[in-house]
Parts: sequence; structure tokens; C-alpha cells
Amino acid sequence: MLGNSIGTHLAHFTMRCVSAHPHRISSRLTCFFEGPGDIGQYELSWSGQGTVTGTRVRGWSLKACEGAVADDATGTFHVAEEDPGIWKLPAEPTDPTPPLQILKVGENGLVADLERLTLAKFDQGAEWLVISSQGSNSFRVFESRAPHQFVGPFTIAGAVAFDGIDLSTRQLGSTFPRGAFGCHTDVDGHPILLADGEQIRQQLVSQAKTNRRSGH
Repeated sequence: MLGNSIGTHLAHFTMRCVSAHPHRISSRLTCFFEGPGDIGQYELSWSGQGTVTGTRVRGWSLKACEGAVADDATGTFHVAEEDPGIWKLPAEPTDPTPPLQILKVGENGLVADLERLTLAKFDQGAEWLVISSQGSNSFRVFESRAPHQFVGPFTIAGAVAFDGIDLSTRQLGSTFPRGAFGCHTDVDGHPILLADGEQIRQQLVSQAKTNRRSGH
């Protein structure tokens, strides 16, 4: 439950773009919300009486943000604006670095609207930023570190006009021993579809090797 410091603002939030980030340096916990015309960062604190209080620490003028994900290892926050593209923000509240657009709609198959984001790290050292490109009914994968090289696309059978996504590389039982990818699909019942994460990884790694050999 969120306390009054943030509660007065919640009526204005769409709650489409929410991500939490624990800070390694300051031990603070902050959460990012999409508000009316901006992205706001709130520091969360535990009241000790069953509630969490949020205090706004700063904001950025980004609109129609559908997806967000924090990279705890690098202290950065990625956000998807439906039409312009993907932005990288510093997650530490005292970092004055302005937002940096790292990926643009119209490049590498990114077609508006851009929706949810997720990060995935593999044993082999690969770290990927996965973007749901709703306009192309596909998922576009980029290296999470600059210069954010395009890895490749993939699709999931039955996934159309999707929103939420997640990719886990953890062992998830005998069905998904090396992880799974999940996504929402906008069909009757709005089910969550699951796919083998390792198969997706192998497909993209093979595609990336082919692209390098061909000079793309």
C-alpha cells in the first residue's frame, strides 16, 4: 500500500510504465511511474506500519511511455516511448545526466507502437534488451550495452497486438530448464503465451553470426 505522499498523484498515473530500482551506492529504493506528460521517479520508504511512502525526487518530459525496465547492474533505466523510440536514463536520483535516445522507431524493424521492455542476461555473457514492437507484431532484440547492436527479431505463434513481456534465463522446471519467454496477446481471453527461452537464444545467436559473416 502506498502512503499519502504518493497517493495524491496515483489518480493521474496510467500505471503502464512502472519499474523499481534498488540503488547500490545509496541503498535507496526508487520507483518510476508514467504521469500526465512526464516520467516521475519516487523514493520509496517503509513506514513500519504496513505502508510504503513515495516522495517524488525528479521527472523527465517523456510522453506515451508504455514500457520500462531498470538495469540494476549499471544503474540505468530504459523507457519506451510509443513512437519516438527507446530512452536511457540514469537511475541514481542525484545523477544529472539527461535522457539519451538510444534506439529509434523506423530502424532495425522497430515499428510504433513500442510497448513493453525486458532485460535478459545469459551464462554465456550476452545481455539483451528485448522490445515489443507492436506495430510489426514482433520482438526486437538489442545488446543492452552501448552501442546497442541489433541482435535480431523473433515472433511467437499467436502473439498479436501484445503488451506485457518478460524473458527469464533461470531454470523453470522440466518444461523450461533454461528459461522462458512470456507475452500477452490481444485475442479472446487475452492469454499469456510461453515459449522456450533457450530456443529463442539459440535462434538469435545463430542469426547474429550469420549477419556478421554477411557484413550486416
